[in-house]
Amino acid sequence: MGFWALGVSHKTAGLAIRDRLAIAPEKLVDALMGAERALGLSDVVILSTCNRTEIYAMSDEPDQRDHMVTWLAQTAGIPRAELSAHVYRHEQTDALEHLITVTCGLDSMLLGEPQILGQFKQAISTAQAALNHSRRFGWMLNQVLRVTKVVRTECALGAHTLTLGVAAQKLSEQIFAQPDQLRVALIGAGETNELIAKHFCSRPLKSLTVFNRSPERAQQLIENLQAPNVMCQAYPLDQLPDYLDQCDLLISCTNSPKALVESATVIAAMKRRKYEPMLMVDLAVPRDIDPAVGQIEQVYHYAIDDLQQVLEQNQRKRENAAGVAAALIKRESAQLFREMGVHDFAPAISLYKQQMDQVQHQLLEQHTKGLSEEETMRLAEFSRALTAKLSHPGFVLARQIAQIDDEQIKQQLSEALLEALRSREALD
Repeated sequence: MGFWALGVSHKTAGLAIRDRLAIAPEKLVDALMGAERALGLSDVVILSTCNRTEIYAMSDEPDQRDHMVTWLAQTAGIPRAELSAHVYRHEQTDALEHLITVTCGLDSMLLGEPQILGQFKQAISTAQAALNHSRRFGWMLNQVLRVTKVVRTECALGAHTLTLGVAAQKLSEQIFAQPDQLRVALIGAGETNELIAKHFCSRPLKSLTVFNRSPERAQQLIENLQAPNVMCQAYPLDQLPDYLDQCDLLISCTNSPKALVESATVIAAMKRRKYEPMLMVDLAVPRDIDPAVGQIEQVYHYAIDDLQQVLEQNQRKRENAAGVAAALIKRESAQLFREMGVHDFAPAISLYKQQMDQVQHQLLEQHTKGLSEEETMRLAEFSRALTAKLSHPGFVLARQIAQIDDEQIKQQLSEALLEALRSREALD
């Protein structure tokens, strides 16, 4: 039975197409049921994120790939001819290699990002709850997760920071002993700061405060976070001097033509803090924070260029790691596909072993009558060893057949072997 994958991603289609194909989490079960009806099979997983919508399935019918494209087009309301220009397809080992590349984050916009693995795990969980997956398909999905973990760990794909939010968080971990007690403040309520705020609020955090010229916009950012476990506040920008001493980490990103945080303001805040450390990260161009604050005792000041250098270095490190990971994925995918063949051949191998054991027990029983207990034990040990020796070439041959790439030939040989074993069983 063949494994295949098809879909659309940020590499093959623009946002307009991806938006129409995207399946909201609350609609995923309906989509899975629709795919099952359209394909006539239940071994299906649908992965839908902002950057991709992909279908993974197990089936022997080549026509089902075309049916799936038709179903996708109808579901999204896109002419099939238009959608086909953006769809990619992979089969067998190539499909496995593609899937593991995706789950490792090597096909993501942000190289090596870990979120996609969690999204795929959720996609599996939803599909397994909605559909009746075969044992073979379930085994293969578990193996994909196992290989993904091996690749990400061995190649350290998540070890190097690639986002401003993570970079700021890593800096804070170097300065503050208790990150879960961190008080974070943001100047500006734009998109960059909202992404940074979401990152920090996804972790244990004491508080997050947003300062903005328009407090209404700052409040809107807080509402967008949906972070009930974090104390969030919004204040007008002109109240920053009054609250700055209560901030451990200040991140500023605005379009202001002049500095918003003067050195004198920071000196006054540090006196009230009794010179407990403060981290200040300025992401604005031109700068929001007076560079002179870096000279103040216990103030750690970083500008956008400082973070950009770190990000560029880490990007190169991840690209190097990705090259190593790609080779490992290719090798592991090929091995996994061979193991899948052995897994398919398990009934024949199991029946062969059962018959060999049965013959061994029958002959042992016939030839141990009248023997002492010690002689019986010695003969039993000898018969087990002899059976193992004689049956070993059969197991080797079965495993070799199981790893044949040609699915049709392998299926024919598997059926012939099973038929021969069952015929022998019937004669006995």
